[in-house]
Amino acid sequence: MQQILDFGVHAVALSRSAGVLTSMKLVSEIVETSASVDVALERVRPNLGFDVERPPDGLNIRWPDRSLAQEERLYRYRIPAALAYLRANRLNRVTWDNPHARIGIAGSGKGYLDMVEALRLLGLDGEPARRIGLRLYQAGGVWPLEPIGLREFAQGPEDIVVVEEKRPS
Repeated sequence: MQQILDFGVHAVALSRSAGVLTSMKLVSEIVETSASVDVALERVRPNLGFDVERPPDGLNIRWPDRSLAQEERLYRYRIPAALAYLRANRLNRVTWDNPHARIGIAGSGKGYLDMVEALRLLGLDGEPARRIGLRLYQAGGVWPLEPIGLREFAQGPEDIVVVEEKRPS
């Protein structure tokens, strides 16, 4: 529950700093009905000090922008600003590091949480995970997917497994 609130603060800050729409998908399996959370205003301090090129008239699309101007603003400024925010705030990150990783596993949302729980149930967390060479990566922002952190995560392991949420049939 705490991570949901923390990501919510980042969603607002990302939207304002990059001029993009943000959203979060919450499913009943991961949203608890009660929890103790820290709601202190200083708990999450988004890093807005990243350097990114911005157009003189700002990032937001406005009337009477034509479609080509909107597309240029999106691809030239807004997506790079979103990627810079994700990178500066480490919303996509290695959660179980292992300098001798042989297997890297990446996931997001419920798929990530299910993966961590499955590894725990198998007894593959902590020292056993280090011993067999596991490295885990959580993508807090899935589109656009920040490539620099993902490449850093992928350096070293022989195999990379991507866990995605199962869709209903």
